[in-house]
Parts: sequence; structure tokens; C-alpha cells
Amino acid sequence: MDESLKYVEVLFKNYYRNYFKPPGVPRIEARELAYQPFTGQSMIRHLGFRNWTELRNFINERIPRNLYLSSAYFSNPSASEMDAKGWLGADLVFDIDGDHLPTDNCRGVELVTVECLNDALSEVIKLIDVLRYEFGIEEKYLRVAFSGHRGFHVHVEGPEDVINLTQDERRMIVDYLTSKVDLTRQILINREGRATVIELGPFNVNLLNKVYGSVGRVFAEASKLGKVTVGLIRDKGEEIRSGLTIHIDEVVTIDTNRLMRMPNSLHGKTGLVAGELNLSDLEKGIESIVDKAIAFRKGNPRIRLTRRLQVSRVLGESMHIKEPGEEASEPTYVAVYLILMGLAQLAE
Repeated sequence: MDESLKYVEVLFKNYYRNYFKPPGVPRIEARELAYQPFTGQSMIRHLGFRNWTELRNFINERIPRNLYLSSAYFSNPSASEMDAKGWLGADLVFDIDGDHLPTDNCRGVELVTVECLNDALSEVIKLIDVLRYEFGIEEKYLRVAFSGHRGFHVHVEGPEDVINLTQDERRMIVDYLTSKVDLTRQILINREGRATVIELGPFNVNLLNKVYGSVGRVFAEASKLGKVTVGLIRDKGEEIRSGLTIHIDEVVTIDTNRLMRMPNSLHGKTGLVAGELNLSDLEKGIESIVDKAIAFRKGNPRIRLTRRLQVSRVLGESMHIKEPGEEASEPTYVAVYLILMGLAQLAE
């Protein structure tokens, strides 16, 4: 391990021993844990722990570069074969990542940018509105976390009928969120199964969202194109779908055995905290979320770029070096981020 990575490992060790706050995820004793060490790229998995104290002692000893827990619950989470684990259910999870967003701010972005993260945040807010007002998920079952890199994770941790959803049922939810369903059916039928009015004058979109769920969203998108009718919905379906689609990683949501980054752990590519967020945190905006994710504020180590820097700002800090070989003293969190991204090393 080179000196720069050893430096980062020491910082990670200090975070996990002094600042790591175990997240509020339920039933830790029924989840599989996995981690990636600083030495080597392989994942070490099939780990089980009886409680958070036992797990925290393990983390303090091993110091993970990346730390994961299963969305699934098992009767024997440490079994090395999936069939022997005894599947008991799984959280419904969503991954919204800048890599999957077709926006100008995110397309082709290699490093974290506030603009791309803001686009991802908009998708998270759309998703939570649908989960709450259309699926009827209570806020107490929702867990939102910054991924520590380019997006967010949303976990639905109950009730039991959600936990027991099959892969096929989760695929139906994916199709709904990504607007693969028939839009004319959405505007004709509300959640109680009663037909609703198609041709409307001015309407309150927020009220429609709460009363009719997806009907309100379809109306809102369709009204941008003209008077809302079945014909308009049918003829302009692709344009309307574009506005309705929530850009999630479909594979993640369908998978009932997914390993997800542990909330409040450090991201091994950025050094940022994959911190838990409440709904009020989302309302404060992306700058506040990124600021909350910064773990290493003390010091200004001197670094040397090893690759050309494509952006002028990193994690909100203006950069005065750009070309390989150039050196500067930078805030620790910027230095850690650039080292882990393979863009810099500690200067000798």
C-alpha cells in the first residue's frame, strides 16, 4: 500500500473509532454484512453479527474501505451459500445515481458536482412523493441516505407486505415508476377503482397528487401540452412519460438479495459519509447535504496531481492546480477525495 493510501486509511480508522454512528436500520442480526479492505479489491462477505456492539468492534478492528449490508433478512446470514441463508424478506430499495440521469449536468461527469447531485436530489424527492402519496408508505418506514458519491439510496423497511414482495412484484413497481405502464389507464382509474374525470379546466396539481396519486402527475405533465384528454395522453404519451419517469437503477430494486452501502459508513472512492438523511435534510438543498457528508475537516495536506483535473471546483472548493505534477495544499477532505479517485498523491 502506498503512503497516500496509508494516510487515508488512518483517517478512516479515526472516523470509525470516534465518529461512526450506527444507522437505525432494523434487525441487524438478520442481515448479511460485507466489506472491502484497504489492501486488495476483493469483497469479503457472508458475515453475520448478533448486535451493533459486536459489529462495531469488528469494524474498529478491520477498518473497511467500503462497508455493506444486505437489503434482505435471513435466518442464517453468515451461511456461505445463498440457499442456506434462509431468506425471510427484503427491504424495497432504490438507487438514484448521477450515472443514470439523462441530464446535461450529469452526462459524462466523472467527479462529484453539485449540479449533478442536485438533479439526483430532484429524482429522490419525486420518488418519495410517489411512495408516500401513491403507494401509501408511512414516513416511519422510509430511510434515505446520501450514497457518498453521485447519488442517493432510498430504503423502504416495512410494513411486512412490502418486505415480502417477490421479484416479479418489485419489477411491477419498477415499471410503474419508470412509466412503462399504460398512461390512459392511470388517468381513468384512481386508487379506489372509481373512474375519474378526464376533461378538466384549471386544477390543483398538489391536491390531485394526494387524492388521485399518479392521475395528478399525468394531468400535470399532460397539461403542459394542451387540454387534458384521453386523446392527448395517447398521442403525446412518450413526451408525458419523459416527465413522469423516475430514473432509478432498475436492477437494484428488483434484486431481493442486494448488498447496499451501509448508511453512515465512508465511501471508499470519495471519503465522504454515506449519511442518513431525514426529509427536512432534503429540503435544505444539496449544498447542505454535501457539507453534512464531509468527515475530514482538520488540516491542509499538500498534494500533487497525477492526472489532469477536468473541473475547477472539487466538493465546493476552487482548485488552483490542474495539470499532472502541480502541487498545492488543500483541505483534507479534498485531498482524500482526489487520492481515492486516483487523481492525486501526497506530495513528498
